[in-house]
Amino acid sequence: MRFKRNRDTKADSEGNFQIVELSPGTYAVKAELKGFRRTNLQHVIISVAQVASLTINLVIGDIQEEVIVTAGNNFQVDTISTEVGNVITTKQIEQLALVGRNVMDLAQLSPGVQLRDGGEIDPTKNNFTIAAFQGRAGRETQVEWDGLSLQDHTVGGTVQNLGLDSVQEFDLPPDSAQVIIRHPNR
Repeated sequence: MRFKRNRDTKADSEGNFQIVELSPGTYAVKAELKGFRRTNLQHVIISVAQVASLTINLVIGDIQEEVIVTAGNNFQVDTISTEVGNVITTKQIEQLALVGRNVMDLAQLSPGVQLRDGGEIDPTKNNFTIAAFQGRAGRETQVEWDGLSLQDHTVGGTVQNLGLDSVQEFDLPPDSAQVIIRHPNR
């Protein structure tokens, strides 16, 4: 809702619709069909790596009537995907009390992740935080920031520490040694 862009789509004969390549954020969804009341869904939250499912029930009525539904949910269950992931949102990031305010500290919120001092891997990585997944050393952890790799391909770990102000969402896909970070205002 920060940017006023419209994306139109039509439902198929069973009422299914799809809108692809949406950036993470909060959206308003409007559904209308002749002979039915217009329905507006406000505050629909789309996160990184999420397939969102909406159920919109149209009620028979005059076209002039309008139903507005406010969805103030900050937690959504993905009923389409069976993956267990961990997306940490901007609101969660702002409310967490993290010592040092290092982005990699967010990885501790996922099961099976252990943070290591980068100096344990290589002396050039002192003061870098390395996320080790599922008992691995952490050298192979892939860190992406808006699609750019922050991986040090020589000794492992990242080539840059990021502060929390540089993060909108933090995603730890399941069963991988990967961290996906999305920058605000992108």
